Amino acid sequence: MKLIIPVANMNGNHASELIEQLQTAHEAIGKAVEALRACEYSNGRNFQTLANGGELGQQARTQHGEWLQSLETVKHNVIEVAYELSIQK
Repeated sequence: MKLIIPVANMNGNHASELIEQLQTAHEAIGKAVEALRACEYSNGRNFQTLANGGELGQQARTQHGEWLQSLETVKHNVIEVAYELSIQK
């Protein structure tokens, strides 16, 4: 996905304001990543009583990893936009 970078101008938000907002979002996403990493919902024992528990446990671990990767991608994109704004100054 190509990132869309805003152009700071006198009719829009100041670059410093946007950068600060993006940095705040970056930090919050980092906390979400930490919280999701600590979440043990994909623990295989949570599925062991189901007939296809082994398969479901593996699917849950895969899903958990995909969620983490999605958050990491958003986190990276947010800081990349902040950086691009910072070099416009």
